[in-house]
Parts: sequence; structure tokens; C-alpha cells
Amino acid sequence: MKHQEKFLLESLVVENFKGFEEAIEINFSKTRSYDFNAEYVSGGVVNKGIIYGKNASGKSNIGYAIFDIVSNLTDKNNGLSLYNNYLNAHSGKDVANFIYTFKYGALKVVYKYSKKSLENILSEELLINDMRVVYYDFTKNDPIKTSLKGTETLDKNFEGMNISVLKYIYKNSKLENNEENKAFQKMIDFVNNMLFFRCLNSNNYIGFQNGSKDILEDIAETGKIKEFEEFLNEEGVKCQLVEKVNNGSKTIAFKIGENKIDFSEIASTGTHSLALFFFWYKSLEKASFLFIDEFDAFYHFELAEKIVQKLKMIDIQVILTTHNTFLMTNELLRPDCYFIVFENKIFKPLFDLTEKELRYGHNLEKIFRAKGFGL
Repeated sequence: MKHQEKFLLESLVVENFKGFEEAIEINFSKTRSYDFNAEYVSGGVVNKGIIYGKNASGKSNIGYAIFDIVSNLTDKNNGLSLYNNYLNAHSGKDVANFIYTFKYGALKVVYKYSKKSLENILSEELLINDMRVVYYDFTKNDPIKTSLKGTETLDKNFEGMNISVLKYIYKNSKLENNEENKAFQKMIDFVNNMLFFRCLNSNNYIGFQNGSKDILEDIAETGKIKEFEEFLNEEGVKCQLVEKVNNGSKTIAFKIGENKIDFSEIASTGTHSLALFFFWYKSLEKASFLFIDEFDAFYHFELAEKIVQKLKMIDIQVILTTHNTFLMTNELLRPDCYFIVFENKIFKPLFDLTEKELRYGHNLEKIFRAKGFGL
């Protein structure tokens, strides 16, 4: 059986996590057969999407929910400080439940787990094409249940272990080369290369790498100052940048006449945000999935469009959150790539919110502002 090489997140169902008291779903496979911008849906799954919603509707929390998996399966930065108040405060329940569905060619990979906190797993289950291949209940003393070929000699006594059973299997088994194992390994690789960041205030990120880097110092140390200058000029920030050394560390300065003025001292908030975007953007060829929360919080609306155009060119799954309705256009994406989250935490694509048969010529922003999508 031949597979498409693309591994994609198809959907997530999450319950009792942060602001999501009841089970909610975001489904990237609820698509239509539009004859325009076809490249932004791959195998029936949205690979470039934008989420809209009012403040406190759940846009950020769905990002945190999607990236909860990073703490289970990887050694990458898990954003621990972003996961305070892990369980929903209203429910009274002491367990959060997650169901991830991934698409890999003809294979469907489903990863289910329950947790009490970011680092406290209670149960895990992995299904490939509806067949359970791994199961473990941390509250019992039973051995690991797995049918993955190559785990026959694995020590399945897992009592007292404090890591994901999937991570344990991945690191301690010599798995055979078959379709099930390849799908399992692809899932691990995909999660290892997921990246979440926010274009707000500081470099808060989840996944992809470890440690905390100074953005400007890293750009200077890696010899990318000229490239950064060109990027800023392309995006409308006309400037000349040079290297500067402060207290033995390289950084970036604006060259104004004969003066070198530290970038951090006079750059606008929007320009700082562009520096953060550039820092991550230069590494995205290694990423699998990108979620940027409030990606254009400090951008002019035309600059926001330019950034989306850049992200559309990268062959990874990208999900953005914004309030910018200027971006809600069929010239940029399509009606199944735009999602609205409502105050009841329901996520729906635009086409599912109107009885109109949306076509390329429809003005999505105008329909949205006229309450045609219910928000």
C-alpha cells in the first residue's frame, strides 16, 4: 500500500482542560471540494488555517490543548508555565481527556490519553486504523499491552514509571519495518517538530527545541543580520542594521548616520514582533506543525497579509489565531480554512455557518461583519 508522505493533524477532541469544560472538537478534515486554493487542503485535511473568535473564546487554549502532546512524547520545551490552571475550574472533575487523530496516507492514527496535570498521565491508548496497538493504565499494575512488532522482548512491567508509555516503547524497542510501526514513528517525529509561539511581549514557545535564546543575539551570532535587515525592509520597516557588541555579547543595532543605536532601545513593538517571527521563520523548514497565537497582534493589516503569504509557501501544517478580518478572503485561503470559535467553545469552518453556497466571488469579510456567520 502506498502512502502520501504528509503526516497531518486531522482533529483534536479535548475535555475538562482549561476553559473547555465539556468535550470540544476542532476538526481540520471537515472540508469542501472548492476548485480554488486547493493546495491549502492536503488529502482532505486543512494544512493552512486561521482561527477567529472573541476574547476569551478559546483561541489560545486550543493551541495549548494541541501542544499538550509535546510533554508526553518529546524532550522538547513543554511550556510548563503556560499550563497553570490545567483542569477546568467549573467541572469538579479531576481528569482531562485528549483524543488526537492524525492522517498519514491511507492510515488513521489515534492517540488517546487522560491526565491530571501536564506531567501526570493516567492512561494512554494508541490505535492505527481502528486497531488498538498500545494501551496502558497508570492506575493499575498490569503490564503494557502492545501488538507493535518488535516489542516482544520489551520489559512491559511499567509500574512506577513516570513517562509516557509510547515514549518508552519508542526509545526502548527495535521496531520492525512495517506500516503500523512507520505510522507510529511518524507520529513521534511529527510531535518532536511541532512549534507553538506567540507574537506577544516575550518568546513564549512550546516544542521544537529546548532552552531560551536571546532573539537578537542569536540572529547576530548566526550571521543573519543582513538577511534580517532585508526581511524588515521587505515588510516595510526601512532600516540599516549592523552588529554591535555589548558586554562581550553580540547584538543588533540600527545604523543611523554615524551612530549605532541598540535595536531593543528604539524598535517599535511591531518591529520586535517581526524579529521574533524572523527568528522562528528561519527554522521552519525543519518543523512539522506551526501554531502562532495572535500572530499579527502588533502588525498593520497589510503586513499581516504579507506574513500569511510567507507562511503559505512553507510545506508544513500552519494554524494561526487572529482578530484581523481583513485576512478573511478567498484570495488568501478558502472557506474551509477559516474557523470561528464561539463563546460556547464550538469550533466551525465558515462554510458550516451559513446556508449560502460559498464561492470564490463571495466577500467573506463582508458576510462576517454582517453577522452572516453568527459572530
